[in-house]
Amino acid sequence: MKRPIKRLTALVLAVSFAAGIFQMTGCSRNGDGSGNVARNEEVEVQADSEWFNVSESSIDSGYDPADVDYVSSEFVGMYDGGILLRVNVSLKIPNDFDWENGNIDSYFRDELKLFDLNGQVVKSMDLGAAHDTDSYIESLEVTDGQIVASVNSWDDVTFESTYTKRVVDLDSGSLGETIDTVEISEGTDEYMEGIFVVDGYTVTKYYCWEEDGGASYRLNVVSPSGSSMDVRTTTAFPGVSIWDISNMVKTGPGKSMLITSTDDGVKYIEMDLDSGAMTEIPESDMEWLDGVNFAWGEYVDGFGYAVLDSSGITKIDFENKTIEKTFDFNNCNIDRSEIGMMNIVSISDDECVLCGDIYPEYAPYASLLSEFKIVTLTRASENPNTGKTLLTLADLSGLDSRVSRAIVDFNEQSSDYFITVDFSYSIDYMDMCYACGDGPEDYATSEKALQADLSDRLAIDLLNGEGPDIIVNGFNLIQLDNADYMTDLTDYLNETGTEGMFSNVFDAAYYNGALYQIPLGFAISGIMTDKDSVSQDQKGFTFDQYETFVDEVCNGKDPMGYGRSMFLITCMEAMNDVFIVDGEANFSCEEFEQLAQYTKDHVNEQIDIDYSVSGGMSYYDDGSSEQLAGAYNEGIVFQSFADGMGVGTPGRRTIVGIPSADGRGPQINPTVSAGISSTAASPDGCWEFISYMMSDDVQRAISVSAIPVEISAYESSAEDFITAYNDYLENGNFSASGYVVMDDTIMEPLDESLVGEFEDVILSCESARLSDPSVSIIVSEEIQAYLEGQKSLDETIDILQDRVQTVLDERG
Repeated sequence: MKRPIKRLTALVLAVSFAAGIFQMTGCSRNGDGSGNVARNEEVEVQADSEWFNVSESSIDSGYDPADVDYVSSEFVGMYDGGILLRVNVSLKIPNDFDWENGNIDSYFRDELKLFDLNGQVVKSMDLGAAHDTDSYIESLEVTDGQIVASVNSWDDVTFESTYTKRVVDLDSGSLGETIDTVEISEGTDEYMEGIFVVDGYTVTKYYCWEEDGGASYRLNVVSPSGSSMDVRTTTAFPGVSIWDISNMVKTGPGKSMLITSTDDGVKYIEMDLDSGAMTEIPESDMEWLDGVNFAWGEYVDGFGYAVLDSSGITKIDFENKTIEKTFDFNNCNIDRSEIGMMNIVSISDDECVLCGDIYPEYAPYASLLSEFKIVTLTRASENPNTGKTLLTLADLSGLDSRVSRAIVDFNEQSSDYFITVDFSYSIDYMDMCYACGDGPEDYATSEKALQADLSDRLAIDLLNGEGPDIIVNGFNLIQLDNADYMTDLTDYLNETGTEGMFSNVFDAAYYNGALYQIPLGFAISGIMTDKDSVSQDQKGFTFDQYETFVDEVCNGKDPMGYGRSMFLITCMEAMNDVFIVDGEANFSCEEFEQLAQYTKDHVNEQIDIDYSVSGGMSYYDDGSSEQLAGAYNEGIVFQSFADGMGVGTPGRRTIVGIPSADGRGPQINPTVSAGISSTAASPDGCWEFISYMMSDDVQRAISVSAIPVEISAYESSAEDFITAYNDYLENGNFSASGYVVMDDTIMEPLDESLVGEFEDVILSCESARLSDPSVSIIVSEEIQAYLEGQKSLDETIDILQDRVQTVLDERG
């Protein structure tokens, strides 16, 4: 299907929402590179615009957080007027546990609990005690007023499995009558991958390997009456490889649609569940569904098929081929980062109830405790944000969880502004998965292409005054770093001040003398190694130094672990300031010649077939591995520095830059960033939100998985990590409670001096990783002729220089 249709659909939805809340006003303009552009007019929230109040409540699992390593709750369904949850618990195992004779199973719980709508336990049962030891309950559902368990039983001799559907008697805490039985009979070239339940039909899917290297599926369909049949995709589609069936959607009585992955991308297949007949749905008939992510879809009784995602709830009517946004989350103040963990309980015109098990941001060596939430959206008679100025935010990475939470808090606290989210500007990673080919280099190429497309599209919209006000996580797209598109934030930052911040991180973010996008959280890109492996005060590697380092220190294994193309592009992007200067391409220089020559002479054409490099280790196809003296990573934070990624020992590690012509040091790699479009109606309001992202509360939230720009937030987070790490070590545990380090590795407690050591590394960074995907794609394409010996370097440079300059000139 054609991608422009998807973007148009998203844009139409966005405009439809906007027209419902306020009068659309604004002014388009063309930039001349001076930055002297007209700003759009401010738009205020109207009193009669649609609004839903949000209320939240939590269900207590009944366990003391001090006693558990993790608690997770799965929503089974609504039952007897209450909420039915499956609760899994891992209790902390005492230090003196007898691992030889003790019963480890006694520290794990698998329970079924019924809660009333106030969060109180009504009934409960021990699922673990309800079935035999040679079986387990794979899933639970509520069907026709009954709780039904799918029980997987296996034969220890034949290893064959049987699935039975049995009624759960919550009062007696036992499994009752058997409703259905499915024999899992795997052939020699297939395996059982999963089960769909659609409109009362049980469909078991078997992934099959074909002799020609392709793949297909065998589907065993059991009807509500108990009749069974096998359906093979090769019968309906001979010679077509189907690599995945990601979902099966009810489209009508006894009708379903399979969402499949093939060599040609996504294919939709209509399946009659009574006859087993399969028919590919023509692409033209599916264009109305372009942009729908069925991974987030579910059938809701009394409503129909619904897709719940971060933008809202969309109703899909297969009979009439219509898509309707029934709940737009821009019309409420909900934390969208939690939506992916929620299900729809009920929905009507005036109310929607969601629930789900919400996990906190992962913190290494800390207990993983979830919180089961019930969120109710109720229609309000008047919009409480009346009179506030609307600001539109687009997160190019989708929607970062920390940004989502900050939006909720900002909207609640601000008396002047209300932020809405535009999801039409983000990379469709599903497209990338289908186009990425077989390896990481294909994946990287696909990602660059999608980034280039997004950058071009956003630049055009910004130039015409139609883009978002706030752009989040667009730091690496330097095409946008232009006064025609973005506002220079220098004056705002100077007025706010940088006391208590890593000011060098802001300095590193300047591009062509302006601060267009400001880092709010970041990682470090570089090579981690032992201090003795590099000379004192060495910041990075020249290409000669790197050749010696790889050969003599790393035993010939490049810690970057890339093939030629990825190696050259990665190093080139780290030197972008040399090759693109004030809109002029500069590849006819000694720096690029050194990079190209080193790549040709010392980097493998592709990633080595017999080994791969990851996290400071070299892994071989024969199962062996060896530790390396260095590890490259674009996302080094304190936790990985302290852990070491398999490199060296705490207190002996350092981080240096990747090879470059001038031996430059490690770089800042922003993971959370923000900028203001040049036509934003209220740049002051936009900065008010960005400065809120720099506040202590938000910076501490960012510090869980990134380096915050606030120094005290970094230091507090690093100290918390050391405490958690040492506690695990002291208790004889490491990766999780109860799992003791069994090998000969000696784990030493971490010293608090590491906090200062890593802070010194942060302060040493003088530049940031920047990328122009369009330029990277051109260089990657043209350099191949030189690397393969088909053209001289001079000839290659002339061609890529001309192509890159043409792209830069077309941008103006």
